[in-house]
Amino acid sequence: MQIKRGDLFENFLKDGCLHTKKVFTDKECNNLLASMVNDWLINEHTEVRSPRCRVHCPMTLNTFTTSMLRKIVSVYRDVLKEYLDKDNQWLVEFSSLCAFPGAESQKVHSDLIVNSDSNHKIVTIFVNLFNVNKKDGPLEVFPGSHKVDDFVSDLCRKVENGEIPNRLMIGPAGSSVLVDGRIWHRGTGVAWDGNFRPVFYASFGTVDLLGPLYSIQSSYHKKYTLSDFGL
Repeated sequence: MQIKRGDLFENFLKDGCLHTKKVFTDKECNNLLASMVNDWLINEHTEVRSPRCRVHCPMTLNTFTTSMLRKIVSVYRDVLKEYLDKDNQWLVEFSSLCAFPGAESQKVHSDLIVNSDSNHKIVTIFVNLFNVNKKDGPLEVFPGSHKVDDFVSDLCRKVENGEIPNRLMIGPAGSSVLVDGRIWHRGTGVAWDGNFRPVFYASFGTVDLLGPLYSIQSSYHKKYTLSDFGL
C-alpha cells in the first residue's frame, strides 16, 4: 500500500494528519512488540507526558526494525517527499510508546511550535501494534489545529472546550497515522478493562530543534535521513 499524492497530500496539508489502515501484518506487529520489550530492558527510558502507566523508550535499529521503517516510509513516500525538503529529512525519533490500563489522558499538546514563516518541520508516523478501540487509549488528534493562528493558551482552551473537532485514531493492529508535528494531539486514557496500547513510531524533520526531548538513541543523532530508508 502506498499513499498517492493527489487528494491525500492535500488532505494532509489541510488536516495535518493521515490515517491508514493495516500497513503491517499481525506477524510483523508481534515481532515489533518483541523488539520493543527487549529495548525496554537495555535502553534508557525517555521522558513522556503523563508518565503514569506509560513506557517510552528508544528502539534499536537492526535488520528487522530497519525493514519495518523502510516499509512504513514506502507507504507515505510521495507525501513525505513532497512535504519535507532535503534539509528537513533527518530521523529525529525512533522509539516506542506503550500505554497500560490506568493511564490517564495526556494534556493536549503539539510537538513543534514555530512561526508561520519558519521552514522547520517534523512529521511522525505512529503504528498501532494491537487493535485499538475507544477504551484502549487511542491517539486523539485535532485536524486543522496546526493552522489555527492563536496563542497557545487560547488554542488549548478551544481544544479542551470542543471548539476544534477531534478525531480518535482507532483501528486494527498494523494501522498507522502520519501527523504534522504542529498538530494538537494527545494519548487518551486507557480504561482499566482496556488493552495496553503498544505503538512503534518514527519522526523525520529538522534536526536540533529547541523544544521537546525527542526519543532516539544518541548514536543515531544526525546520522540517518529518509534516503537511508528508501525515499
